[in-house]
Amino acid sequence: MKKFFKIILGLLIILTITGAVVLRDFKDKQIVILKNGTTITAEETWETGDTVFYENNKEIYFLNKDEIESIGKGHYRYLQREIKNRFPFYVASAKSKIKSLLQMPAITVDPDLSSAIVATATALFCIIIFAAKYLLEGNLKAGENHNKENTIPEDKKQDIPTRVDIVRFFLNLFRLQIGAAPDAPVEFTPLYSKSSGPNTIYKLRVKHHGDWVSRRMTIGPLGDESGSKSKCYYVIFDVHLVVKIPARPIVDFGTYIESIKKERHIVDKLAPKECIIPKVGVILSLIHTLPGNAEVAPEKLEERYMTWLRESPDYQAYLKINNTFVFFMDLSKYYFLSHIIENLHESKKSLHAEIATNPEIIKETNTFKGRYGEENDAIFLEIREVFNQCEAEIRRLLPSSGITTAIAPYQIQGWFVRHLAGQAVTADEHSLPEQFVTELNALFQKLMQQNKKAVEAYRRTIKAYVDKTAFEQNKAPIGAIITNLLELLAWLREKRVALRDLKPDNLFVAGDPGKYPQFLWSAAEFSLGIIDVETAVDFGNSKQKKVKQPLLGGTPYYATPSHFIKNQWLRYAYKNLSQTLHFQDWHAILVMIFRVATGELLFEQTARVFGDVKTILRNANMNTPPQLKVIEEVNRIYWRSARIEFRVKTGDKAPLLKSIEVVLPEAARNMFEKVLKKNRKFTLDAIREYVHSQRLFESDRICAQLLQSSSLKVGQFKNELEKKVNVSKKNRASGSKTSRFLDNLVVLKMQAENQAQILGLLAQPVPCMSAFDLLALMFHCVLNAMYKREWKTVYHEEVEASDRQDDAVSLATTI
Repeated sequence: MKKFFKIILGLLIILTITGAVVLRDFKDKQIVILKNGTTITAEETWETGDTVFYENNKEIYFLNKDEIESIGKGHYRYLQREIKNRFPFYVASAKSKIKSLLQMPAITVDPDLSSAIVATATALFCIIIFAAKYLLEGNLKAGENHNKENTIPEDKKQDIPTRVDIVRFFLNLFRLQIGAAPDAPVEFTPLYSKSSGPNTIYKLRVKHHGDWVSRRMTIGPLGDESGSKSKCYYVIFDVHLVVKIPARPIVDFGTYIESIKKERHIVDKLAPKECIIPKVGVILSLIHTLPGNAEVAPEKLEERYMTWLRESPDYQAYLKINNTFVFFMDLSKYYFLSHIIENLHESKKSLHAEIATNPEIIKETNTFKGRYGEENDAIFLEIREVFNQCEAEIRRLLPSSGITTAIAPYQIQGWFVRHLAGQAVTADEHSLPEQFVTELNALFQKLMQQNKKAVEAYRRTIKAYVDKTAFEQNKAPIGAIITNLLELLAWLREKRVALRDLKPDNLFVAGDPGKYPQFLWSAAEFSLGIIDVETAVDFGNSKQKKVKQPLLGGTPYYATPSHFIKNQWLRYAYKNLSQTLHFQDWHAILVMIFRVATGELLFEQTARVFGDVKTILRNANMNTPPQLKVIEEVNRIYWRSARIEFRVKTGDKAPLLKSIEVVLPEAARNMFEKVLKKNRKFTLDAIREYVHSQRLFESDRICAQLLQSSSLKVGQFKNELEKKVNVSKKNRASGSKTSRFLDNLVVLKMQAENQAQILGLLAQPVPCMSAFDLLALMFHCVLNAMYKREWKTVYHEEVEASDRQDDAVSLATTI
């Protein structure tokens, strides 16, 4: 009997451990709830554009964002659901094991006892699981408005830190800075502000000497669309900081330091270009001052803090959040390029101000036409009619409002333009009764909705004026920033470094803070520096040595398919690995130039194809012999879309882009010359290959004339040819293919002529180029580098080799 009870005790222990393991596994997982009710548990999740990736057992899967209801840590309700789904399996498994043990010859027991044993063990198992309710609920409470912590060294969990975790970290630093006790009560509250955008301002409070001491901090996402698994936040706490959360927890101090040091090689190679990389002194200097800090150079100071950390390992906890080391970067002396671009194109506040500060315009037709153009006279008449309706309705409302003082026409005009600007009338204005203000705002809303078409047309007119005015004022800074983007690209080429995740969030502007923003008017007055080089790779001497494999992935709006393909296959597909890595940065700079000029994304629609691209790459067995067809397929999908979107968006913005003049730095001029000469040879070779491979015109004389003719001559010949060809059914089909061939040849000829023209422009003493021409130049250079000539064309349909045109129709009459 003793043996029997030992067996039972063993089973109970096994089930108890199983319950604990299930709880631990569930607690450490990310829970993805789909809109259709499906629950997915994942070891890790991260976002790339419109796609959410998740990892289980080293396999990566993805979902579209619009399929997802929520993503977060486990909650006991979802744990209950999981237990409910797995409960039959646990019971059957336990019952099977007990039965097998009870059938042993040395043990005899009533068979019904097995069910009781199973029930008892299962009950204990469930008690362990559901006792976790309060633990899991505790995790959720971290996001509440008020939160209390006891000590800076946080518990041993290693969850990927969230925004709230970072706020708690800085709250603890604040407690330490003011000298409060480690167990002093603390709390934080978000302060909502329309002006803070995606950033959130928090009020931090610590109880010290019986009183609450408070301060504020700001935190916001940085690079939301980043394909990198590291998550970055922008923080203002005494200084401006970047807080980077590693995708996988780092718990070893040595590993953490090595992660910082490995970026030093890239920084040293890019010197004297300014780079901001993680440093331990960024945070430690806020809580502990080493003797003689003020006299020590920044590099030496960082070394001193490193030494001090090894000698005082307890302070390593101040670099951790959720028990994982976190990277801190100091941006206090600089400005984010992304913030500057937003300011250049921020017209919402200007729109409100333009409407609200000119109330008289809605009554004065000449003033309106003089400011917004005579072509908008009809819009003025419509909005004046809306105002007349509002004024008449307000006059009818006044007798029952209890207002005894007269309401002047200018007051009604002021209320009207407030609503045009999207703002309501407030109760304290002119001491108006609250009931009247409520009825007044409801009246305006009703009439604005009834006249929605006229109101929206008016707002569009004002917005166009505000945008045009702002653009004219900012044209010089826009050109200067583009010039320095080109200087940065040329510098990367000279240093043989590819950053691979270039975007406005990863660049800063360095200039005299006392002259901001005036220094933006001149490219010589500021420079662009680099924030974090985690994704960078040194491709120098790539033919002599192996290039280190950088992190795969990128921000979809700034990336190409090559960002998601390993070096070995890039080298096999493109032969020149260093060129491919370098042109990844060309592509990102190209997109940034468009964004600086217009405030918009260039490849917003094309970025969506990355879902298909990644699926194809993931499903392909890239460990077998080279999958060149796979690489060709994903590039064809991407560049076909990119080419169309580039043509449409640059066409829509052509007047604006052509009005921006960009001065090319000397280094950029040399870079463009070298690349353009190579591409011109590529284009001329493509023309020769295209002409000699066709079977529509087989005469050597005609082929020679086609090669020598300009795009204009080839176009004229095409028009002449279409007039001469008989409209028989047979000739119509053949003539159509001939027209397509000549159209495609015209495109290639125009490209070669444009390249020759730009080479002439680059030879000028001070070369300048419009943003429109610059974008076209860079896009075609990137396309030539990234899309191989032998791959199926993304420009046009292929002309079938069997399609022929009678040589009797000669080119001589036209060429």
